[in-house]
Amino acid sequence: MNIENSQLILLVEDSDEDFEATTRAFQKTRLLNPIKRCVNGDEALDYLHHRGKYKDDPAWKRPDFILLDLNMPGTDARDGLYIPIWHSSPIPF
Repeated sequence: MNIENSQLILLVEDSDEDFEATTRAFQKTRLLNPIKRCVNGDEALDYLHHRGKYKDDPAWKRPDFILLDLNMPGTDARDGLYIPIWHSSPIPF
């Protein structure tokens, strides 16, 4: 997938080590897009719906691509994060 450098990637990842590995892989392949990290599914849903701590965030931007960790504490991709995103957003993930 060819993503323009200005397109935001929402990376939903609870592990610091996996987040660092992912960002290093992006850098090695020269994928220099901005990355917004959410550490769990509930935070990702808040970010996507522009609510909670993101409600009045002037830096908020709708992501162009979502990369989900399948297994996280709380709401994860297997427990329902995938469904709300899939039905409410045309964003590829």
